[in-house]
Amino acid sequence: MLPPMSQAGAEPHDIARYFRPTSTLAIFVIAGLAIISVLNGVSLVGGLIAMRGVGVFGGTRDNDIISLSMLVYGLAALAQILVFVPTVVLFCIWTFRSAVNARTLGARGFRITPGWAVGWYFIPVATLWMPFKAMSEIWRASIHPIKGDDRTAWRNAPVGVLLQAWWTSWVLGTLVTNIASRFFDEPSFERIGAWMISIGAGLQILAGVLCIAVVSRLTTSQRRRAADARTMLAATSALPAS
Repeated sequence: MLPPMSQAGAEPHDIARYFRPTSTLAIFVIAGLAIISVLNGVSLVGGLIAMRGVGVFGGTRDNDIISLSMLVYGLAALAQILVFVPTVVLFCIWTFRSAVNARTLGARGFRITPGWAVGWYFIPVATLWMPFKAMSEIWRASIHPIKGDDRTAWRNAPVGVLLQAWWTSWVLGTLVTNIASRFFDEPSFERIGAWMISIGAGLQILAGVLCIAVVSRLTTSQRRRAADARTMLAATSALPAS
């Protein structure tokens, strides 16, 4: 349920009423990301085998080794699809709830709605930067506490290296991986393609690990701020009426 934006977050009881914990969702998202990262490790092994097969490490081209590399890479890609789809669904739900929670905790001045924080991932071209802008709003509003009555001060806070590193590695890893297959299919560029397969897999491993850190820290920050509000509400309720 979306909280009333004119009131939610103004008082501890608003947070206690409207805040929806994302800890359980985060556990499943992190588990999915971890499995995908492991499978990207298998893809990296496939890329290294391909490099050996096309003679990057010396020797002549070996079709049997190349076939083995493609088998390893293909099986890893198939397994990733099976894990990727449910992980994406859970990540989208987590993102939406986190966006709503950031507002529930009192922040104002958002330019991207919770719905579009998810929707931009599915818009071609814009998916390269708009989801990052949405996540940076959720991140800053959740990590940086509200001071005084200024509920838009978070907009002046830095995004942070962690979020930037995650998004950069994810975009680069996706682009390199998509281009790699085209190079590898051309005999005159197969060595470059083998290099790119390995580099792309390495970047995607890094992106997966960093995404786990982003999900974990943002979830923990929101949970702690909500807990502080509930503690304040409990303390206030325990005071004798004047």
